[in-house]
Amino acid sequence: MTPSEWRPCSPMTTRALSRRTLGAPLAGGAQVLKNWTAVFEGVPDLVADLVSFSISGNTEWTELYWRGQHVDGPPYAMRGVIILVVRDDLVAEARLYMAPVETSGEDIDTAVRELYKRPPAETA
Repeated sequence: MTPSEWRPCSPMTTRALSRRTLGAPLAGGAQVLKNWTAVFEGVPDLVADLVSFSISGNTEWTELYWRGQHVDGPPYAMRGVIILVVRDDLVAEARLYMAPVETSGEDIDTAVRELYKRPPAETA
């Protein structure tokens, strides 16, 4: 399935957020199509594994693992959560919280220190 084949599944009221664009939600099926076209152009062998999901009313939570190979060679991998709001059997809203999988080999202690380190002390 190509991104353009998804278009009927995505109404013009689609609103998506990602951790990179939390302050700038996008609107409309045209932008969704543009984004997914870019994804498949850059990672044509994209595989999406559904790790877990939960449905409550019209809200669907999905935990995903995306993987593949960039067209220029390096591996591609992201994990995270997408929260969908469904109305009339169409995705009306999508909130994406996907992040690249770290491959640096950094251990958890180093990662925690780097993520939550204190800011430098101010000098008077």
